[in-house]
Amino acid sequence: MVLPLELLQQFKDSDFSDQLEYEGWKARNLKVLQAGLLHHPLVPLDKSDTASERFHQFIVGASDRSIVTGKSSDMQLLCSILLPLTYRSLDGRGSDTCHWADGFPFNLHLYQMLLEICFNSNIAEGAMIDEIDQVLELIKKTWAILGINQSLHNLCFTWILFHKFAATMQVENDLVFEVDNQLIEVANDAKATQDPAYSKILSSILTSIIGWTEKKLIAYHDTFNQSNIEYMQVFVSLGVKTAKIQVEDLSNEYGWKKGEETDISCSIIDSYIRSSLRTAFAQKMKQRETSWRSSIDQNTPVLSILAKDVGALAIKEKQLFSPILKKWHPLAAGVAVATLHFCYANELKQYIYGLVELTPDIVQVLKAADKLEKDLVNIAVEDSVDSDDGGMSLIREMSPYEVESAIMDLVRAWINTRIDRLKEWIDENLQQEV
Repeated sequence: MVLPLELLQQFKDSDFSDQLEYEGWKARNLKVLQAGLLHHPLVPLDKSDTASERFHQFIVGASDRSIVTGKSSDMQLLCSILLPLTYRSLDGRGSDTCHWADGFPFNLHLYQMLLEICFNSNIAEGAMIDEIDQVLELIKKTWAILGINQSLHNLCFTWILFHKFAATMQVENDLVFEVDNQLIEVANDAKATQDPAYSKILSSILTSIIGWTEKKLIAYHDTFNQSNIEYMQVFVSLGVKTAKIQVEDLSNEYGWKKGEETDISCSIIDSYIRSSLRTAFAQKMKQRETSWRSSIDQNTPVLSILAKDVGALAIKEKQLFSPILKKWHPLAAGVAVATLHFCYANELKQYIYGLVELTPDIVQVLKAADKLEKDLVNIAVEDSVDSDDGGMSLIREMSPYEVESAIMDLVRAWINTRIDRLKEWIDENLQQEV
């Protein structure tokens, strides 16, 4: 017997007092069928099997229109699709026994569906229900039936919490804080659990969370601002904690010794800072080039304006983001300004390359670059006061713009050009006298 299919055939909309409840019941049963027959089948699906594709199309169609349950043509069609899938065997000869779902992964899917009950049905709200503690106690009674333990429960509940938050992005309902707290439990479980099946599930969930948080944090200048900055710390904490758990799990799996792994927190934050600042710089550069081309007044060189923008970006980073990131990276502001220094240096080098004489525009750009460099270096030095090397590693990373040297080279080239012209003029006059 395929129980969800039997239920769909036996009950119809008139058996429910509320249409919304009826639609939810249908959706849950279809999800169970989809999980057991498509995602976790006992017998692996053959790519040439048309029944699985037909069932997938039926599911898609059910989301576009309301299917009719009970003794209906929709259910007859569903039966004709599902029965060939449910009676398959490993040898391909068919079977008289209906074993349609693979035990443990399917049970895990069912348990996650049970945990969904803990949340408000309104997807836009997604908050936990008031009776959360009582409902969780009832759900835990299924552990013996579904093969769930405390570690698996912590892992599944973490995933459900995170999935709800990612779907709603409602920071007000504290789901993201719950995920952050739950990860502490998962971290402890990961250290104590050696089960390969658990590790596989853990790795899959951690990879999903890390991927999602990275998308938000590799360009955190676009994600956070003064109005929502208080939530940045929780996002960063999610990214760091999940990465640490993953590294710990790999350490256990491959037998890495303590100390062989790098400081994961510092490494992750370093990549977030550099990626976000490179993105922010590129955006500023594009904005300035666009506005300069469309402006009637083009007297001010683009790089001169860009230098002011980069300086403002460094101040924003120091005041708004670095105090949060410093919790995980002691030189957060220093890394940020070193990245900005490098980005501007690339543009400045391209600008200077090939110049043959000193003009007012060039002087203006070089002065702006000199001021920017001094401001960035000052921030790096201030941020490195308490570091072991006094910030020398970051200072060495910031190769000097050498503005004075560039000016002297241009002045020397200008003087040489004038001398050559003067020599030519003298030679021409001497030839005329002769």
